[in-house]
Amino acid sequence: IGQGPVLVTPLQQARALSALIENGRLPTPHLFLASQEPHSGKRLRYKSETHTGMEIPPEKLAIVKNGMWAVMNEAGGTAYSFRVPGLETGGKTGTVQVIGNETTIKAGANRHKLADHAWFFGFAPLDNPQMVVVVFVENGGHGGLAAAPLAKSLFAKRFGISLDPPSTPQIRAQAAPPSPGTFVPVAKHPAGSGR
Repeated sequence: IGQGPVLVTPLQQARALSALIENGRLPTPHLFLASQEPHSGKRLRYKSETHTGMEIPPEKLAIVKNGMWAVMNEAGGTAYSFRVPGLETGGKTGTVQVIGNETTIKAGANRHKLADHAWFFGFAPLDNPQMVVVVFVENGGHGGLAAAPLAKSLFAKRFGISLDPPSTPQIRAQAAPPSPGTFVPVAKHPAGSGR
């Protein structure tokens, strides 16, 4: 999906995803939520504007939404490890190649600066979406490892779901280095840590 040059901002991605989950209605992005009239004190609230932008048959929308659900909720989905307990979400991970591998080698450039970007975009809850999240991590690598964990935290915060802190490996202190040939147990990394 998306092979070839593509120029899109996270806000454009969020708007497109909103249209997808709102059956083609494109919301108008805004920063203002509420304020008050300075003279009267009357409360002012932003009235959301939408425009029909994408006419996609409902059966096609259902296919895409089901696929996004599977990314988050089916074992083997690229963001399965980063679902929020008790919250059904849909999402898509992505990896954006900055330049091709051959070009990186030819350029002899700093490979870190040319590493792939990581994307994740998703929505929650599945049946009555109230939130769209777009995470873009420059030179972050794979979307499922760099961007999806950040999205998980955003979803959990928005819906008031407490996440267990990640377990940290416990390392035993030793008085002296082991002699050659001695077995020393190594702490295991938690599942899904990418190590």
